Amino acid sequence: MSILQRRGNWKQFLKQYPICSFLIVLNVLVFIIMMINRYTNLLTDLLNGYTLIQLGAIQTYTIDATGQFYRFLTAMFLHGNFLHILFNMFFGLIILGAALEGLIGSTRFFIVYFLTGIASSYGVYLLSGPYTVTVGASGAIYGILGVLLFMIVFKKTLVPYNDRKLIAQLIILNVILSFVLSGISLEGHLSGLIAGFLIAPLLMIKEPEHPSYL
Repeated sequence: MSILQRRGNWKQFLKQYPICSFLIVLNVLVFIIMMINRYTNLLTDLLNGYTLIQLGAIQTYTIDATGQFYRFLTAMFLHGNFLHILFNMFFGLIILGAALEGLIGSTRFFIVYFLTGIASSYGVYLLSGPYTVTVGASGAIYGILGVLLFMIVFKKTLVPYNDRKLIAQLIILNVILSFVLSGISLEGHLSGLIAGFLIAPLLMIKEPEHPSYL
């Protein structure tokens, strides 16, 4: 069975993947509040960069001027439009996040998500232009990809063969898209991916309890 496939109902998903479920609910609630307050339209970007900054986005200039490093965290839960949050929640958490939570357990998944998300935010802070405004869970999702990359390279028996191929293809495709598409934080994506790959060995000191795959 593929680790990327989801079977059963939402009640089973909530039980099997509690951290992913919590993150999905939190992100969706924040987005709904933004919509209710008319900060965003359903399919279009937020009104302007100033609004994003007011809500807690990352902008190097603002952080340097105010010392508001909490933005490294708050930016992870803000999304610009419906398509943005849909992609991050469905592809990022329901598919990839649940796969990793199932492999390494909820506690270690929680550590991965927040450490790589904050590392991604820090990468944006260091490498982006001073007035660039950045939001989204993508940095943490690339952190998940980074851990999965480590696993398919160094812990192959934990991931089925077909999934190893698919994960490698997804990583290559997403890195390419990060370079070629506009409006995407290349700095955030690559920082999250690298952080996940570097954090992974620390999480594997004790092997996750999972069947071995050839």
